[in-house]
Amino acid sequence: MKRILSSLAVLSLAVSATNAQSVWINEVLANPLGADGGNEYFELRGTPNMSLAGYYLLSLEGQGGTGRGDINQFFDLGAFSIGANGYLFARQYNSPHGPVAPGATLMENTIEPGWGQANGAGSSVGHYSDGTQTDLENSATTIMLVNIGTGPVPLTTMDLDTDNDGFLDLPEGWTVVDSIGLIDGNNPQASDYSYGAITFRAPNNNGEYFGGSAYGNVIDLPGSPPTTAGALYVGRKGESTGSTADDWFGAIMRSGNILNQKFDVTTDPFYEGLQYKDMVYGGPNPIPEPGTWALLGLGGLAYLLRRPKR
Repeated sequence: MKRILSSLAVLSLAVSATNAQSVWINEVLANPLGADGGNEYFELRGTPNMSLAGYYLLSLEGQGGTGRGDINQFFDLGAFSIGANGYLFARQYNSPHGPVAPGATLMENTIEPGWGQANGAGSSVGHYSDGTQTDLENSATTIMLVNIGTGPVPLTTMDLDTDNDGFLDLPEGWTVVDSIGLIDGNNPQASDYSYGAITFRAPNNNGEYFGGSAYGNVIDLPGSPPTTAGALYVGRKGESTGSTADDWFGAIMRSGNILNQKFDVTTDPFYEGLQYKDMVYGGPNPIPEPGTWALLGLGGLAYLLRRPKR
């Protein structure tokens, strides 16, 4: 046991050194099955205690042929830092998702409803949106983490695809740190678009897939959503850093209470039957590859040992 603990400690230090001063999107639940309000969340992972000054999480319009690349909403993350354990977990007002892993930063909106609206009635998590939107965009959207550097701060009036050619036109000084596209099967159209480094696409109830990305790397989920409103979760495998199907998986949920919903169909069979809480709120996600359990740490190892076989 001492040898295992020593190996884990060395590996943890190696991972921290490799990922120095870096941050990634780790999970996104933008369209839970059933009501969105209160049930959405997202998670970031990065260098422990790293300040997020200059970082913004954007949601870009991707549905239909008009308004492509418009910033629908964004989070100003400047008041927050990655937690001591390397994670930040963000949840809406009156969220049922918890408890959060020790050492993680909890970014929780305390001004109802949903994420609130900093340019309206208020938001304790720096959420800005056009109109009165307090939930994340559904249908087709790109969730993008940017560092604005010396560039201008985001505005909901900005268009990041000015010529609508499917490629980003970023303000000078901005850097895309991480991105993921979501096409959740909610009223899909052939003209739906994603700007993500990887895109997950759910079918409609007839099993048809719509939309695409000029950046390629579109991953189709098998099966059909349980409702016409769509239901899509995306998460990284373990503590991955890339933007491939080996780094991410997508899942469609089964019906049921929000805390008991299970991943019905997934792009990786390992995750079928798991629940949100199995991904660890503010902690590392389980990984399917044999021999890489050490990346999970002791909590993830304990999870794998107790997980029932299916």
